[in-house]
Amino acid sequence: MNDKIIQSINIATNNKDDYIETNTSDNTKSDHKSEQSTIVNEEMQILDFKIYWNREWREANVEASNIVEEMLHQNEQGLIIVVHNASKWEHTNNDRSLSPFSFITLVNNGKVLTEQSNSYWLYIIKSELVILNDVKIDGNVYVVDCKLQCKENVDIAIQVFITKKAIIEQQVALKNSLIQWNTKYHHHIALQLQYYECEGNDLLSAGQVFSALAPFKKYYQLCVDTFGVNHPYIFVAYYYLGIVNFEQEKYKEAITMFEKALQIMINILGNNGDFEAKFYHCLGIGFKEDKVVKCYENELAIRLKDSNVDSDHLLLTYSHLAVSYSKVGQYDLAIEYNKKALKIALDTCTTEDIDVAHLYQNLGTAYHDSGMYYKAIECHEKSLNIKRGICQAVSEGTGDSYWFLGNSYEKIGEKEIAYKYFKETWKLSSALLGEWNELTLVVKRKIEEMKN
Repeated sequence: MNDKIIQSINIATNNKDDYIETNTSDNTKSDHKSEQSTIVNEEMQILDFKIYWNREWREANVEASNIVEEMLHQNEQGLIIVVHNASKWEHTNNDRSLSPFSFITLVNNGKVLTEQSNSYWLYIIKSELVILNDVKIDGNVYVVDCKLQCKENVDIAIQVFITKKAIIEQQVALKNSLIQWNTKYHHHIALQLQYYECEGNDLLSAGQVFSALAPFKKYYQLCVDTFGVNHPYIFVAYYYLGIVNFEQEKYKEAITMFEKALQIMINILGNNGDFEAKFYHCLGIGFKEDKVVKCYENELAIRLKDSNVDSDHLLLTYSHLAVSYSKVGQYDLAIEYNKKALKIALDTCTTEDIDVAHLYQNLGTAYHDSGMYYKAIECHEKSLNIKRGICQAVSEGTGDSYWFLGNSYEKIGEKEIAYKYFKETWKLSSALLGEWNELTLVVKRKIEEMKN
């Protein structure tokens, strides 16, 4: 815990061995302000990214900060909890011996307001006393001018924010980093950052990639002016600047932004698996082939260390790594990782899913490049059958399958079958792209070659 934060908390005169009270007397207000200013100048503790870091986590905690400010202005007392997984609370036995102020009792009796913010939940309790007992909170707690007691088996995973009049049982202070509420930093600046983030993402979603740069630059500048250049919010700023540069096809600048973000993240947070994996993924899509493989290998190593890794993330990592191995001529590894990606897809998707068709196509291409033409044909036929089942009759994806099948059949000497597939490719390409399109002309020349 930050020593300066401990010093800014006065021990209550009543039962001081059990509680920490954060209220300050009039005589100590100036000292408190001065010390708080020192904390801000050195390192203001704000939202923690060590467990959760994504945009949804930030938005959920901004919503919590809005509720804190609203309760303070209305002289209300209570607790706000932001969590990712709280479903088990509703199934906890409601022991009649528990106090009516017990959190579990309040939840089971419907005395707690709940709000969902994307994949996170906010629990809002308005009470002068809240008792936590045998509960795990995998998120943040905001204590608003109330008394918070903890009995047994209480685990608050991340942070505890406390307002000036809050009274906290000492056990909580010893187990968690107590953060004194600061309206400017925990609400106003967090809200402004979210505004810039939403504005920039809305512009990106609308395809306005050049206009999106301005709000993310403002995001970055506000972070630098407020927190300095080596702070968790700075790597979020670099991440967005990297995305904007990538969308503008300024790949060198994008890589520079991603590398800066990754370095700050490692310096401050250490090896945060999901975040680090995502940045290696971003670097992979920006680098040329000579460095792509290493980036995706780093991403995969991080993913595999996570026992709770999301299967979709792992599938994408395998798939990108397989394509990268193909580009550098390591076809055996390309086949291996395409198979891994396909297995996950078959376990989690229906056999009529377009992603399964694409993975069969990638595997077929890897087989073809390695000279295993019969296996390539088998994969491309499976891909084609799936596409025919779910795509329109005229489909660019179906045309790709025809082209790949034509190439593989030509390699094994089946010229007539190859010719048939090339002709189907030409028909689709003409219908979709026009007769004078470059790709259509390539296929037409191929057909003419086979006639001779």
